[in-house]
Amino acid sequence: MKKIKDGIKEKSNTDKVEYRLPPPKRIRNTFEYWPWPIFYIPVYFRYFIDCMRSGNLSYLGAANPGIYLGGLWDYSKTEIQEHLPIDLRPKHLLLSSGTNRESLEKKLDGAEIGFPLVAKPDQGERGRGVELVNDMDDLSRYLKSHREEDILIQEFIDLPVEAGILFYRIPGEKHGHISSFMLREFLTIKGDGKRTVSEILSTHPRHKRHLQSLNSFYGKKLEGIPETDRQLTLEPIGNHNRGTIFRNANRFINPELERIYTVIAQKIPDFYFGRLDIKAPDLVSLIRGERIKIIEVNGVNSEPAHIYDPDFGLFQAYRDLLKSWGLIYQISRENKKRGFNYPKGSELAKSFFRRLLA
Repeated sequence: MKKIKDGIKEKSNTDKVEYRLPPPKRIRNTFEYWPWPIFYIPVYFRYFIDCMRSGNLSYLGAANPGIYLGGLWDYSKTEIQEHLPIDLRPKHLLLSSGTNRESLEKKLDGAEIGFPLVAKPDQGERGRGVELVNDMDDLSRYLKSHREEDILIQEFIDLPVEAGILFYRIPGEKHGHISSFMLREFLTIKGDGKRTVSEILSTHPRHKRHLQSLNSFYGKKLEGIPETDRQLTLEPIGNHNRGTIFRNANRFINPELERIYTVIAQKIPDFYFGRLDIKAPDLVSLIRGERIKIIEVNGVNSEPAHIYDPDFGLFQAYRDLLKSWGLIYQISRENKKRGFNYPKGSELAKSFFRRLLA
């Protein structure tokens, strides 16, 4: 891949993606862009039923006893990341709020992290605050806008395949399972030598949804005219709310894949449910667990992200989403039997109100 400049990555004709999925059949998805509090209404009912069954509002914290509140929110991404073997994780650095520029440069040098790099809140969910940063000035501006938070800095892993694997293991069982395998396709356009980037975006049924946010980021750069057949990746952050397509890759789940990622997941103490976000040079390497980098691990806030595939139906999505929450309850209940206490409901309430007031 060629060097990223101004956040736009040019894809050369020699780059080869070694997985193939058929293009989405639907022109638009009826629920993919719904506000998540609305989309989650059926989940609320499932959650309150399980609260009554367990007798505790924070029962789901026992699904991952080694992570604060089970990884629902307010947990440290850095703490989880550091349990992974060095060769499986990006170089990273945790910056406390208020870090000045001079000490920042020294810390980056010491961690051997160069630009571009990824910056994100150490405690953040659903892609909030995740940005690709290209130089020290950009990083300084980012830190100023997030001055009240601890920030996780990661080297940017420029590999063509990015996936989300939702892993779970029932306590007492040796081997885990994969309930969701999702591949990301980033927001990419192809030039025709005639139209501007903005014009190309505005004629695409999916991309035009993100024209306003891209315009606020790129400004006049969107008025450039890409050469014929030149491909530009406009959004390198893999969140579907930022233009990335989530593709259902469950067809690739097999016992060997589950065995490999069980070994990896067991590196994290008392981790039974969560999603591993992974980058790899190709799908074969990803399935074999070779030459991969795990860029993030999430806990019980993880979704079976394949449900956001444009071809996925609403009832299918709710079926798989509610099944996932059923697994969280089952795992939490089994861990309770094994001696892990549920977090106090007051702790969940305090955390919830901290988020509301932030």
